[in-house]
Amino acid sequence: MSATEWDQKLSGLMRELYDLRSRARTGKLEKPSQVSRIRKDIARILTLKREVRKNGK
Repeated sequence: MSATEWDQKLSGLMRELYDLRSRARTGKLEKPSQVSRIRKDIARILTLKREVRKNGK
């Protein structure tokens, strides 16, 4: 994936995390495990971006 695709995926996941947290506050979240899954996906993308930046690729 290109850098712009990673950025788009990251922004989509951030929006989804915001929505899930909002639903969790109102008590309408069906699967609480979704929040941790999204957080882990965000961390993976950020890690990949840092590795690419560090290696200069």
